[in-house]
Amino acid sequence: MSNRALAATKQFQTNVMGVINVTNAVLPHMRARRSGTIVMIGSRSAWHTTPVRRTLFAFRRVLRTQYSNLQIIGFYVASKAAVHGDYPPHCTLERTLIETVRLPTALAETYAAELAQFNIRVTVCAPGAFRTENVHNVPYTSNYHISDYDAMREKTVSQFKAVASQAMGDPDKAMNLLVDAVRGEGKAKGRELPLYLMLGNVTYDHVREHCARLLEDMDKWEDIAKDLDFDPVH
Repeated sequence: MSNRALAATKQFQTNVMGVINVTNAVLPHMRARRSGTIVMIGSRSAWHTTPVRRTLFAFRRVLRTQYSNLQIIGFYVASKAAVHGDYPPHCTLERTLIETVRLPTALAETYAAELAQFNIRVTVCAPGAFRTENVHNVPYTSNYHISDYDAMREKTVSQFKAVASQAMGDPDKAMNLLVDAVRGEGKAKGRELPLYLMLGNVTYDHVREHCARLLEDMDKWEDIAKDLDFDPVH
């Protein structure tokens, strides 16, 4: 397996299959008592990707293998997007793990649809631009250079280096709000726990931009993209 393939596999094993495995381990207990709350940690990156192609970052604490100095940011974004979005409603994540490999996995919405009957709540917490120790704080390495992307690579690295010191989000405030939202206390008192809990100014901006682009594209193509039914039989 190539270094890039191994990096991608590690990301998905942690961010996707890890979520499935842990969730499925606790679900029998939640179903038995007919209550529970599942909180999945997503990312605003699922809606706003950084233009990195084959840009590799050192992230030893995540990939503990001989290739542990490699992480492809695009794979991280893809794995977080898998936790967020749509999943065919006839596929049961808990019972048929093979289907999560065969079909586009998007965990939160499917779990929410399956588990509502047991009074089990599901939410995706999607933070963005909080000042924490993460990929922005570790050394940058690039083992595979494609010269066509040099300018984009340099711009992206500069942006990532700036995030750690310039991010305005306070992680303590974010996690306090998450706890309040789950418990229905404090600032979240009287509010229903949402399927998507967006955290931070940057997250709100990027998700709204993403939704606007999606709606714009749909509007531009609607007249021909919807007219695809079988012709009526006379």
